[in-house]
Amino acid sequence: MSGGALAGIRVVDLTTVVVGPTATLYLADYGADVIKVEAPGGDLLRSIGGQSNSGELSGKFMHFNRNKRSLVLDLKREEGRDALHRLLATADVFIANIRPAALERLGLGVDALRSRHPRLIACNLMGFGRGGRYRDRPAYDTIIQGLSGVTDCNARVLGEPRFVPMVFADHVVGLIATQCILAALFAREKSGEGQAIEVPMFENVAAFVLAEHMGDFTFVPPRGKSGDARVLDPQAKPVATKDGHICVSANTDAPGLCAVRRHRPVGVEKRSAVLLGEGAPCQCAGLFRGARRRLAHAHDARMARHPGEGRCPSRPGPHHREPRRR
Repeated sequence: MSGGALAGIRVVDLTTVVVGPTATLYLADYGADVIKVEAPGGDLLRSIGGQSNSGELSGKFMHFNRNKRSLVLDLKREEGRDALHRLLATADVFIANIRPAALERLGLGVDALRSRHPRLIACNLMGFGRGGRYRDRPAYDTIIQGLSGVTDCNARVLGEPRFVPMVFADHVVGLIATQCILAALFAREKSGEGQAIEVPMFENVAAFVLAEHMGDFTFVPPRGKSGDARVLDPQAKPVATKDGHICVSANTDAPGLCAVRRHRPVGVEKRSAVLLGEGAPCQCAGLFRGARRRLAHAHDARMARHPGEGRCPSRPGPHHREPRRR
């Protein structure tokens, strides 16, 4: 990509599959020159998520590696490592998703890089932080979803642990790595020095889950239960109508939702009980269930026009149209 906020920034990308390529994908989209370095066997993602005619460019690989250049280096050979260091001498950022011990064996540890390339920003994504008992273990998205509590959140809703049907942890951690690299580039403008960044998957996804669902366990002593009752409610899902689904959200006293139900808006006291998840009997919950039943018998997937209400159906297609007027 030519131009962009990161034009002139070169990134040497030693990452594979999804978590690292997510980070470098956004850097490339912002204008950086990303050079993807692959082993002779290629990135595993080339053969995952569908096949091209050649068998080497799956749809998923192309989505996560757009706007990048690519070359092959065998880092097990001295000439391959020498070529990489010549490339790093021209780079601003080096990013990998390799366990620290393996990077050390390749001569790509933090101290080695800092001595040879003092202005280089070196970022490594790993499964677990160095301070934890799993620090030397490999990790994949599903492992992190299970350990961090993502699957347990789904168990509260669905009755059994389930993964998010996408590589959720990889996406989250990849975006965090992008942010860290951008911050380091900004800091280098003032200090003139590079930085070493470590982005562990488990700790970051666990923090992501806890911010959402630690709830009343945040306090000492706890004031109630963990979890956000609004999003863990089994009824918090798209509403079926006669010809599609619509998405409804009631985070306030929801005058529009009450209008669908033909009911007066709920008072502030009742609303607060719902939003704080205090488990008190509340009129809002009954109203929402009633609105769902009424909407299920609607002639088409439509939303009442009130401020703050979503008006897009949950899928594109024939329902992306103006509601019928009567």
